[in-house]
Amino acid sequence: ECSPPHSRKKPFSAKNTMGADNDDMKKAEVSAAARREKEQSKYRETCDGYIKSGLTGNVTVQFLINRLVSMGCEPPKGFISCMDCGAAKAGGGFGVVEEMVLPPSSPNKGYNPNETGGAYAEQAKIRAEKRQCDRTLEDLQAQIDAQKEGKARLRLLPEIFLCQQHLRNETHAHQSMVHELIHAVDHCR
Repeated sequence: ECSPPHSRKKPFSAKNTMGADNDDMKKAEVSAAARREKEQSKYRETCDGYIKSGLTGNVTVQFLINRLVSMGCEPPKGFISCMDCGAAKAGGGFGVVEEMVLPPSSPNKGYNPNETGGAYAEQAKIRAEKRQCDRTLEDLQAQIDAQKEGKARLRLLPEIFLCQQHLRNETHAHQSMVHELIHAVDHCR
């Protein structure tokens, strides 16, 4: 019989201490993380298969790839990849913003490659650790502001990613690839 959580008290014992509950919680967290990793691995394997079938068997995907090549923008190996996009509800995305922190300059010292960008460099490091699909408009605005202030240099790296856990089927994956490849062709112009 299922009863509300507050009524399911365990009898007190030496084993039922706060430490034991914490151990149980840690084990549950590790178990949940292992399940998520296994699930994502399965999604990635399926997604990788969708990419391969799109590149070898979808005429629209092949046409767009050939168009990129004919325009002088040959995609590198791994140009289309799968990633865990978390809760972001998207089939995929195009473009990754690379942020290069510039060393602080001082008219008296000149360029010193051993200097870091201070607090801004720490913020940039935190942003760099986020998955692309978890980055916010505020993150992008901070990057743009930093470039205007001379703290960073930004560049768009053309890359296509598919959100592996949100792909419904092979057709959806191929449609997402086509959509993102159109962005790549536009970017190449």
